[in-house]
Amino acid sequence: MEDLILDIAKELLAVSIGFVGLVFTSLSILMTLKDDNWKIAKLKKSQEFKNFIALNTNTVIGFVVLFIVSITFLALKKLSLFSDTLIYGLYIYLLYLIYLSFNICLIAYRYKQIIILMSDTTKPTLNKDS
Repeated sequence: MEDLILDIAKELLAVSIGFVGLVFTSLSILMTLKDDNWKIAKLKKSQEFKNFIALNTNTVIGFVVLFIVSITFLALKKLSLFSDTLIYGLYIYLLYLIYLSFNICLIAYRYKQIIILMSDTTKPTLNKDS
């Protein structure tokens, strides 16, 4: 199991840095959304949008930490240091990876909601009979 987790760590080195770049690009797109759609203007002022931006930023930081921890674990294995306790750290690494994967799913779902929101530009109409 230890070798499997270390193989995953090797594969995730490039992926984690690539994902950081993608999320920063998507964050810049979010921050430059024009307020010409009244729904986007209202969304950008909401606390939920601020929480979404914070989730994106925290996930990016999490992937940078994952990158550093991956290098550390690979170096410890190569140098045969702390080999008795390395397996516990690797299981914590795996749990952290599952947590980041959950965050990615949540971010993707929120982006889907924003795309749906942006594609609908209709304004609600008030009923004149009331």
